[in-house]
Amino acid sequence: MATNNNPFMPAPGGASMPGMVPSTPNTSDTFEVDLSDVQESQYTIPDGLYKVKCMDIEQSVSKGGNPMFVWDFAVQGGQYDGFTLKVFTAITPAAMWKVAETVQALGVGQTGQVVKFKRTDVIGKICGALVESSEYNGNMRSSISKVMTLKEMEEAKA
Repeated sequence: MATNNNPFMPAPGGASMPGMVPSTPNTSDTFEVDLSDVQESQYTIPDGLYKVKCMDIEQSVSKGGNPMFVWDFAVQGGQYDGFTLKVFTAITPAAMWKVAETVQALGVGQTGQVVKFKRTDVIGKICGALVESSEYNGNMRSSISKVMTLKEMEEAKA
């Protein structure tokens, strides 16, 4: 017997998915979902120092047309474990300091040298991050204002 993986249809035996409110079959123009126990989306965490893991990196282009790296980080441990944050590092003369800061924090290069690395060299690497909240499009958002080595993070806490 095949299992029912459709979240909009009752499971065998009449049991419904969590959050689904029983309704009459074939009412495709009316929908109801119980969200009474769901908290609002969380875009911020308290400002402070966090241990973060690099989850991904991709090459992209900024709104201004500049090449950039987009780094995905996730908080490691504590109450906000798994909270994700992005760091955008433009590849322009004025912003190369941010690229250098991130590459150094992840241990794949130093200033004063040509740095070559692969995605696999940075994914899974742990570093420190200073997280600060700011307003973006009318909403408060947390973002990483500084990426640092774990040693730098410990020194900053002292």
